[in-house]
Amino acid sequence: MSTNKSQNLKLHLWEPEDNFLRTEFNENFAAIDTAIDAAAKAEAEARNAAIQEVKRSISSTGSSSSSAVSSLRTELTREINAAKTAAENAQTTANAAQTTANAAWSKSNPFFAAGSRRGTGSNDSGSRSYSINIGFRPSMFMMSGPSVCAVAYRKDDNVGSLGNASVQFTSTGVTISASNPSHAFDYNNYNYQYIAFR
Repeated sequence: MSTNKSQNLKLHLWEPEDNFLRTEFNENFAAIDTAIDAAAKAEAEARNAAIQEVKRSISSTGSSSSSAVSSLRTELTREINAAKTAAENAQTTANAAQTTANAAWSKSNPFFAAGSRRGTGSNDSGSRSYSINIGFRPSMFMMSGPSVCAVAYRKDDNVGSLGNASVQFTSTGVTISASNPSHAFDYNNYNYQYIAFR
């Protein structure tokens, strides 16, 4: 369920921890469709109103002097441009909603990824560093193994701490570094599980 809503059309806006509901996307697109339809009707009404004003002016003066026509043309252009701006703003809102929808979870664009790896480090002391390819830059990474579990959160500089290990958040996953295999979740032949969230 969305946490926030947009200022004008009250579209659903999601925080990273929010779940996505199909009904919320349907409500967003319905609101956008209504806004675009209203903007298009406003543009047509403004054009028709300006044309009628030209006709009234010519009828009342009995002439189509260049100054009167020029003035009315300016007013017509202003009203049409205002309506076009409203329509463009509605389209911008629609594009933003589509971007949000594209970023939602799907099989081809998952919100999280999980997996496992077998440790390769020796069981004595020695610094370790290795990378895990997840397919995206996560905002949170959790790893567990025999009697140990830790969570790392990505900071502004794309680094975090996984217990006593350092985590570099890359565009495709994480790189874990520590001073020994235990801190690095890398004891030889130990199985470790992980889960990462966007």
